[in-house]
Parts: sequence; structure tokens; C-alpha cells
Amino acid sequence: MKWPSLDTSFKRVKNWMEFAVEYWDSDSKACITACRAFVTSQTAEAHLHLFRAISSVVQEDTGRHIHFRHIHGEGIEVVTVDEHKGQALGLGMFLAELTQLTASTDTDIQALSAYDHLARCLRLCYVHFHRNLKKIQGKVTKEAYEAMRSLASAEPVPDLEETKRTIRAGGDKAVAWLQDKEIQSKFALPALYQPLSEIPKEMWLAARSNTNGVEQSHHNVNMDGKGLTLLGGVMVGLQFDSRAIFRHNNVLTNAMPNRYQVTTHFTKAQRSLKSKARNQRKRAQNPSSSLGPSGSPSKKKSRANSPKAKCPDATEHEVPLVNSDPESPMPSTDPAAQAAQTSVQNSRRPEGVSNEPVQHKPSPIQPGNTSRVITSNAPLPSLPPIIVPPGYMLAYTPILVPIPHTYVPAAQDPKKK
Repeated sequence: MKWPSLDTSFKRVKNWMEFAVEYWDSDSKACITACRAFVTSQTAEAHLHLFRAISSVVQEDTGRHIHFRHIHGEGIEVVTVDEHKGQALGLGMFLAELTQLTASTDTDIQALSAYDHLARCLRLCYVHFHRNLKKIQGKVTKEAYEAMRSLASAEPVPDLEETKRTIRAGGDKAVAWLQDKEIQSKFALPALYQPLSEIPKEMWLAARSNTNGVEQSHHNVNMDGKGLTLLGGVMVGLQFDSRAIFRHNNVLTNAMPNRYQVTTHFTKAQRSLKSKARNQRKRAQNPSSSLGPSGSPSKKKSRANSPKAKCPDATEHEVPLVNSDPESPMPSTDPAAQAAQTSVQNSRRPEGVSNEPVQHKPSPIQPGNTSRVITSNAPLPSLPPIIVPPGYMLAYTPILVPIPHTYVPAAQDPKKK
């Protein structure tokens, strides 16, 4: 387990958070969940107690403490996390304690602080970084935004101080962002920008750049149930991990992989490069297309075709689905068909009623009045109310079409007199 990733989930157990440690197993070619723990706090002190408990369990099972490369010369090399401050600082405090317990006293590593330890083993998830940065893109200048993005790299920028000055000149949000990375979260910049980190570049490039594996592990176990009790969450997690261990051992003992295509570092990198190249081609062909920070299509829904976008000043009203006249067809726009339809309707009039067609003047559109909805001829089942904005009607199928002249305000509806 050289490159574990850490993450916390909030959905599986009610009123509890699930902390998980996940790593990629090169033997079974699958992600393995090494630890699950349920907590109620995410402070640095809470994470310190959590890492102490994990270390004690590991020591009981293996007879040795957890080893880190920068402390013991072998073991865990890089830990990938999201941008949670309490989690990162709690890990740094635990590493400082572990150094006092296990490292030799005649080395300079004993004097390292929590942030010094993090600079030697911590790396932030690029996906979380770009996602959070996207939230303030419209509140900073374009130059400052590009300067922020350039700091998430293993390659040195031409001038780091000039890059910081560009960010500070990008507005209040940019100044606050840089201040958070330099003062409040001192571990952030070394965990994003490899030239400021103490992690060797070859290890930095070999380690994982995101926490997608542990995020997928959370999703997989959530398929067995969410919103569970604490005991139910523990038992469901135990059964899920037992099945995962069985599949893992089946690969090792019987050479039976879980899937036909063997997943290796090469195939994963190849799939990632193909995906990025495909998204770049789409972006080049359609520059106005909305792509997410990682190059994937944005999931933000467009409101260009919504009824409110077509009628922005309208207010929505709940209009019950009413069949005004089941025997009369929908009006036609063809003059000959209209004349034939009028003659059929006049022939159905009772005796003593004039055959002259009734002339209705188009009523002005008054937002706020309840509209009358014309539907199809077929009998209608019991349906929930349909929201129809003023200026539209529902015709045959549930598709809103702009036919303003068919609106009759409720106060002027002749059938309600």
C-alpha cells in the first residue's frame, strides 16, 4: 500500500460520517478498502484520535506500526486527500507522534512539525481542486484564474512570485484564495505544486492525482443501503468487504480475474489519455460547449428550452387537467377543415339555439389568472396537476406550445357563469 487515498462519506449511516482508506492492489488489479471508521467530528483532534486507533489495530494485527517512506525508509510514499483541513492536519499531527515513537533519535526528522511531515507525503486531489476553483471563476479575472490553475502542476512555473502577484490582482476572491493556501492551509500549496513539495518528482508522478478510487468505493457500498443505523452500517460494510476479499483471493489463488479486460496502470493511463483527447477534440469543434473542469461534459442543465426561459415575466399556476368537451376535436388551422368542423358543431346544437357560430374575442394575457387547458379527445386518467405558465397551453401531448390567443381568463370563462 504505497499510495492510499482518504475520504469521508455522509450518506450511508444516519447522523454518522464514514471515513475510509482505499488503495490500488496491483496483484488483483482492483481497489481495496483497507479501513472503515464511523466518526461524528472532522476536526484535527478527532482525526488524530482516529489515526491513533487505526495504528493500534494495525500493530495488533501485524506486530508493527504503520511505516512511511520519509520516516522509516519504506512503506507509504504519498497519501492523496481532498482539501479538508482537519483531515490533513490530523494526519500531520499523527505523523509527528509516530516519529517520536518509532524513528531514531539521532536523526533530524525528530524536529519536523506537522506541516513538515505533510510536505513529504501529502498530495491534494486535482479533481476537488479544479471543482472548487470553478466556483469562483466568474468572481476573479481571467488572468488570476489561469494563474491559480497553473499552481496544480508537477512542472515549475516561469516565475512563482509573479504568479502570486497576478492572483492578488484578480480581486477579493482571488486574494482570499491565496491567503487560505499560504496561511490558513499551509499544507495546500506544497500538496498541489510539486516544486514546493519535498516528495521526489518520480514518486509524485507515480502516485495518484485524485481520490476517484475511494469515491467509487463509497458509491459501491452505498448501493447496499443508505441512511442505515450504526449497527446496520457496520454489518452491511462487513458483508460488502467480505465479498471483496473473496474476489481478491479468488484472483490470487485461482487466477480468475473479475473482468475480461485486465486493468493495469498502462490500461488506466491509456483510457484516461483517450478520454482527454476526445474531450479536447469536442472542445475544439464546438468552443461554446460546456465542459467540466476535468474536460468531461458539464452536468449543469440548460434552461434555454424551458417554458420560463421563453416567457421570463410569467408566473406559474397549478392548472388541473380538464377535458372541456370530449366529443369536439382540437381546432384546425385549415380553413376548409374549420368550415367543416363548424357545420358539424352547428348540427349538434339543440332546437331553439341559433346556428350562428359564437364569436369570441381574444382575451388579453393577464399573468396571474387561471388558464383553461384544452386536452385530447380520449378519456383521461386521474393525473396530478400540471404547471402551465401564462401564455402557453397543453395540446394532445405534455408539450408546452406558445398559443397565447387560446387563453381565456377564469373570470371570463362562459362555462363558469
